[in-house]
Amino acid sequence: MRTITLAFTLCGYKDHDLEFLINYARQHTLDICKVFPKDTDEEKQLFQLLQDAYVPARYNKDFVVAKEDIDRLLRKVEQLRDITQDVCTVQTAKFAQLIEKEDSDKMSKKDPTIN
Repeated sequence: MRTITLAFTLCGYKDHDLEFLINYARQHTLDICKVFPKDTDEEKQLFQLLQDAYVPARYNKDFVVAKEDIDRLLRKVEQLRDITQDVCTVQTAKFAQLIEKEDSDKMSKKDPTIN
């Protein structure tokens, strides 16, 4: 989610709060919100588990995640990965087009016979 914001703004947030990162990433793609809709207790619990596993669990040797939760989270993390990859690929292509146009404009200014 940090990568999505970075791809659009060229600035990244160093925050580890997933809710915060989703709020910024959703400015660029609403698909990110569909991964964790949090419209059921199960969805809320799963999101909280990921949130807890993201930072606090690294410092808690007693943190345990059930196999079925890992399986459900894995699918969601894969969705996040795919959305991030798709959105960033499109944005990177846009930047490449802008650079190409800028380079072309510079060349045209140097040599007016180039179109």
